[in-house]
Amino acid sequence: MVSCIAMAHSTELQIILKARTAIQSDVVLLRDIAEIAGSDAPTIERLGELKIGMTPPVGYPDRILKEKVERLIRRRFPAATRKISWSGADETIVKASAQRLELREAVGQARQRLERSLRTQFPDIVEWNVQEVGNLTAVELPAGPVAARRS
Repeated sequence: MVSCIAMAHSTELQIILKARTAIQSDVVLLRDIAEIAGSDAPTIERLGELKIGMTPPVGYPDRILKEKVERLIRRRFPAATRKISWSGADETIVKASAQRLELREAVGQARQRLERSLRTQFPDIVEWNVQEVGNLTAVELPAGPVAARRS
């Protein structure tokens, strides 16, 4: 019974690794892939800020193994390692958060601009027949604001 009590006091932090997550920034932090609990708020905050790696490109999920996370924590927070109990998944599938951008309207506007430009540059030609080469209807972009600029 005494050993159970001692073990409970020595484990002050719990890290629960998620099975999958979508990341909205360029960098994957520990708090993105795991729930961190315990009574030591400053250590929890520092652990949460631990950089695990870069977010993979949209459409190319990656996996982060628990062993990699443990190794990073041991290297950066050696004193905290003894206080951590682990649960959850053995790996986390990480993907970049994405948003779908519909392009039908943009393609139509591009066609109109091209036709106007061609009419201006070649006024002798009476009729233009501009058609789409492919069927580009939408693209997946990283989450966040989208801005387009004229070039």
